[in-house]
Amino acid sequence: MFLHGHGAAASELADLTSRLDLAPRWTVVVPAGGGRAVDTPGSWFESGPRGVDAASLDASAEHLETAIGVLLDRGGFEAAELVVGGFSQGAAMALVLAARGVVRGGRLLVCSGWIPEGPDVDPDLSGAGVE
Repeated sequence: MFLHGHGAAASELADLTSRLDLAPRWTVVVPAGGGRAVDTPGSWFESGPRGVDAASLDASAEHLETAIGVLLDRGGFEAAELVVGGFSQGAAMALVLAARGVVRGGRLLVCSGWIPEGPDVDPDLSGAGVE
């Protein structure tokens, strides 16, 4: 699963992944950002001068956790084979998912990412269990 950056669209990454010719070995999933709690199209979470908005971050993380659960249930592969990555804000979301234990045993691919911080937002990656 690869997550786009702020202001981008899932279709842009879908085009990129098709150029990498990963099939048939890989199943690539590129979800669109912007859940109900996010006002900015193409954004995984809102942020401002005080940092990341916890409600919008949680809403996107819960959406992605559900999507990953469905992939693992129906995808025919194990959690250890899962790779969650992203660029910029998408990479920040991948790190949040790792901190929540969603990627436990899997892998991360983080490009130009950071750990989101703000009031009520403090992901702890110490027990993430990723390689």
